[in-house]
Amino acid sequence: MPPTIYRVTAASQDFAAHQRHALRGVRLAILHLVQTQPRFLKTAGTVACVVLLSAALSGCAKAPLDRPLSTSKVDIGPGTLTEARARLTGTWTLLSLDVFPPGEPPIHGAASGVLTYDEFSNLKVDLRLTPAAVKLAQKIGIPLTAEGSLTTTGHAVIDLQRRALSYVFEGQKPMRQALHPLDTNLPRYWELKDNELTLRTKDEAGTVLSVAVWRKN
Repeated sequence: MPPTIYRVTAASQDFAAHQRHALRGVRLAILHLVQTQPRFLKTAGTVACVVLLSAALSGCAKAPLDRPLSTSKVDIGPGTLTEARARLTGTWTLLSLDVFPPGEPPIHGAASGVLTYDEFSNLKVDLRLTPAAVKLAQKIGIPLTAEGSLTTTGHAVIDLQRRALSYVFEGQKPMRQALHPLDTNLPRYWELKDNELTLRTKDEAGTVLSVAVWRKN
């Protein structure tokens, strides 16, 4: 079989036509390779590999390789996810936590401790709960240490439209049903002023169930 001769076209020649001619030559070369192999290599697997390789080349030959990759623009500035993450990044000290569980007495000063966010919304929690808050946390399903502290890592899910945060702690499933109106995967609506972050949990009727005030170190 005579060798296939390829000619480099001028830059102004149609690129798609050049790709089709090049692809046809590659297919003929593959077919020639299979036909010249010993008979025992001409199996259905070999033919299938040729077909798959040819199809792959067809898909890859539709655009020039040096074309810039398409990327998504990252929004920056006020009101964007980038800005929200930047404002949350850092270490926060809990100033106060008041909890109002439905049908139960309120718990004031329920915890103390720190919460650290990084630029990717990962978080590290180290909170010490009061005995009343420990009982509530166990009912909710929040993972606690034997001493009744919340010391874990996780991820903060930011909802820009509702200006809310929800948490997924280590060992919890990202998508799960809430077990309690104060569950950690329910939204905490934020209010950020200077270096103070206020998070409120509300029920479906809009009743406030918890208020946490944090100060950035």
